[in-house]
Amino acid sequence: MWRLRSFGTFVQNTQRRTACCAVVPEQPTNLQGEATSPTSIQLTWDEPRERDGGAGLAVDSYELYYNDSHLRQNVRVTISPPVNSYRLDDLTPDTVYHVRVSARSAARGESASTPTIQVRTPDYGPSQPRPISL
Repeated sequence: MWRLRSFGTFVQNTQRRTACCAVVPEQPTNLQGEATSPTSIQLTWDEPRERDGGAGLAVDSYELYYNDSHLRQNVRVTISPPVNSYRLDDLTPDTVYHVRVSARSAARGESASTPTIQVRTPDYGPSQPRPISL
């Protein structure tokens, strides 16, 4: 950084500049989802990588976003670390859910989200036949 000492003469400023830009956490990776019943999906993801130089930013929460192809409702769930999994319950059978996760730092904001994944809950299917007595 330079400052003007007098007209036509410049000297280098001796004050050090500090980092000026707020950096959000890296995004979580490897989002996976599996329907475990007609009304639930189990989700897992990996915590964000550290930034270059090993200066990782603390993750204060994960933001889980999902919507469905049936009711078209958008839902956000806040999850506190160190948890990196979540079970969606009370879902609609035979429905596609679109899910993504981001990391949040209280001081710096929210990261980019993972790529959106799609998970379909199965239908209830036929019930088991009951024996009949004669």
